[in-house]
Amino acid sequence: MRKTVKNRMLSPSTSKKNEFKLNKTMRLIFDMAPNAYYVNDLQGKFIDGNAAAEELTGYRREELIGKSIFEIMLLPADQLPKALGALKRNKAGKSTGPEHFRLIRKDGTPVFVEIRTQPIELNGQTFVLGSAQDITQNKRFEDVMREQQEQLEVTISERTKELKSTNRILRKEIEERERSERALRESEERFRHFIETSTDIVFQLNKRGKIEYVSPQVKSLYGYSPERLIGKHLRSTTPPSELKRAIEALKIVLNGETLRNFEIEQKDAEGHMIKMEINAVPIRRDDKIAGVQGIMRDITERKRAEKILRASEEKYRDLVEKADIGILVDDFEGKFVFCNKRFADFFGYTVDEILKMSIEELVHEDDIARVMKFHKDRVGGAKIQPMYEFKCVRSDGSIIYLEVDATPSRGAELPEADSDWEGGRFHSEARRRGQEEDRGVPGLRRIFGSLGQDPSGLAKEERRFATIGFLCP
Repeated sequence: MRKTVKNRMLSPSTSKKNEFKLNKTMRLIFDMAPNAYYVNDLQGKFIDGNAAAEELTGYRREELIGKSIFEIMLLPADQLPKALGALKRNKAGKSTGPEHFRLIRKDGTPVFVEIRTQPIELNGQTFVLGSAQDITQNKRFEDVMREQQEQLEVTISERTKELKSTNRILRKEIEERERSERALRESEERFRHFIETSTDIVFQLNKRGKIEYVSPQVKSLYGYSPERLIGKHLRSTTPPSELKRAIEALKIVLNGETLRNFEIEQKDAEGHMIKMEINAVPIRRDDKIAGVQGIMRDITERKRAEKILRASEEKYRDLVEKADIGILVDDFEGKFVFCNKRFADFFGYTVDEILKMSIEELVHEDDIARVMKFHKDRVGGAKIQPMYEFKCVRSDGSIIYLEVDATPSRGAELPEADSDWEGGRFHSEARRRGQEEDRGVPGLRRIFGSLGQDPSGLAKEERRFATIGFLCP
């Protein structure tokens, strides 16, 4: 077949000398072309090919000529439909390409090529001239680039998740400082409007401790205008006695940590001291810490209220300890969790001894079953008679008669005691015999209010039932 094609290309019918040289020249160009060129007929049989085509496919020219592209293993099965489509267009007189194909070389290795085809007329017959360019390296480069792109997308996705996680943490911290989460997602202008109308002071410091920004509220709190403070060192508003602590706090944040609920005194424009609470986080630029930003809050009134509350607690604690009646608190099982010294003295025990005991150890054996039933029914929420009498035993073995007036109620956790309690009042033999002496119990009832508070005056989380008792000697 190759001999036939060559004879046609150099046919004596083209007898002119210059035409003969032209065909010979074209043959030389065909064979020496750097790209792979091949010729096939309209049925897909190879007619000819150049040296570059042999190198590209690994087949010698003689192994391909006369064979159909669909008979040899040069094209994998998944590439055949594309090749058939190109041949169909060639039959219609149309050129094809560039199209990418995957070929299988004679040695079994894959090679990627870009193929262009063009129908040609030669000696009255139509053939297809095809050119194939090896793009394997380009495909490998594309694969590498695609892998890198996919890896980049994965990295971006992971980084985005990290940033979202960091953002959630930051929003949570801001929420704890009564900053709106929504303000973080708003525009810079709306965020600036928020911080400038906040009652707290928003500030930014650079790494050297100089003020780069402070919100307008500093004027009403400190008496300084923001312009007067910007560019000044933090020592401008920090008294000498607090300067060391302020510098240490700055270093903590510059090391990447969050400063929470840091209390410090600051001085206003007139030199007066103001108690402040500061929360601050690092400012990061290009993954580097560039400064500190935070919120300052005036806690003068809060500290004053805490002082009053502590004084009130001490007052009532002192009142309980010095009361002329015995006071006790027990838990659900009847174990004592609190008593004053008067109660312990009344039974002839120390306070520490009482706190290791229970109701059953003080009640006479004749009344233990009845008293414990009343206790369990009461703390269980049952309605029982509010007052009843029973016998108790002192440490010396002597017997004393008591009367309890108890009202169940949800209580609060006592200091250093994990219990809740129920209100009640114990009376001594003196009242049992008709004496109406109350020995200060009504006053204590007013102190404990609705019996939903502990002796310190501080109500805490709701827990279980137990009993508070007032015992009159």
